[in-house]
Amino acid sequence: LREAETSLDIVYHSTHPSVTTSAFYTEVHQAAERGIRVRVILDGKAGASGSELKSIVNRLAVHPNIEFRLYNSLNVLAAWTWHGMLHDKMMIMDERLLLMGGRNIADRYFAPPDFSGSVTYDRDVLVAKTRELGQSVLAQGLAYFDLLWDSPDTRPAKGRARQDGKWLLVTEQAAAFEADHPDYYA
Repeated sequence: LREAETSLDIVYHSTHPSVTTSAFYTEVHQAAERGIRVRVILDGKAGASGSELKSIVNRLAVHPNIEFRLYNSLNVLAAWTWHGMLHDKMMIMDERLLLMGGRNIADRYFAPPDFSGSVTYDRDVLVAKTRELGQSVLAQGLAYFDLLWDSPDTRPAKGRARQDGKWLLVTEQAAAFEADHPDYYA
């Protein structure tokens, strides 16, 4: 995320309140502050559950360099859509790196040193562009992201530009984690 120069395209099934999530969203915000165009898609039911994460999404969704969308948000009047979920996990940076795998964003997937809960072990794959995109996995990932982005089931998240203490706590938690564990950022 820190090496992005022009764009970040991010899609995740879920994020959960944790140190890892604070670090992730802080890095997304810092990228946008550097002028990086950021597009984020989260599952509309599991992607940002809980008031703390909704507050974070609301805060980020109003940033001029961040576009946030939710896939298939819960609609009680459309029961046939309740089971449709976005279970993807991937990030594309500058159309040159693709990270995809099974991990959601939460401590149980990354097991930071102070984490004492049960760990979910998933794998990630990093694909790097070594030649023209053509029909590469990276090109397919970009095309898939754009397909999701333009889907009628994906709608913009409504952001609110209100100041609250939750964002300050997120950034403080991320800064403390980086200070305590600089090796994660090396």
